[in-house]
Amino acid sequence: MAKKVTLHCPNCGKKSPVTPQVRGKLWITLVLLCFFIVPGVLYEIWRMAGKVVTCPECGKQTGWYARGAFQTDNGLVGLNLTENTLAPRVGGTVDFSLPVVRKRLDLYGELGRDTWGRDVRTLGTYFPALYQKYDLDLFLEYSDLSDFGFAYRNEFLLRAYRPINDRTYGVLALDKRDGESLRFGAGLVLQIGQ
Repeated sequence: MAKKVTLHCPNCGKKSPVTPQVRGKLWITLVLLCFFIVPGVLYEIWRMAGKVVTCPECGKQTGWYARGAFQTDNGLVGLNLTENTLAPRVGGTVDFSLPVVRKRLDLYGELGRDTWGRDVRTLGTYFPALYQKYDLDLFLEYSDLSDFGFAYRNEFLLRAYRPINDRTYGVLALDKRDGESLRFGAGLVLQIGQ
């Protein structure tokens, strides 16, 4: 059974016991699965990836997310802020993408704290020259997950994307976590819409 919490709604001011609920609607998943399998699966994954709190009195969902970004002479820098009524604080991170060797190697990352006060530390590299020459997007990424309570503290990822045609991409993935063996994945991404 899901844990109930007391919500003091910032919209209507009422205090009510609430249970965090799954996002979205099941009927949307079912309709999508009947007609479009891939969007249906993706929608259901999104639904299950997080929960929302809704005030039983006024129906308002709580929490917010804000992002600001600006282009510098050397790259892109962004600021992300998020708030969730169930969490004890506002979370904030700074992300960046900077060319280390112009048109050959980019460095990107995100640093800060989430709404639970856990450190967010991710760094990665991207290789624009591979895209220009071979139409291949390649990312190498490291995440320090020591504050998240997982059995592992560090995670290394490799992701490669390559177009197969106008709407389909091939994907290769390698993941390595502390104390675990290397994991491999491969798949297709189908672009839907424009």
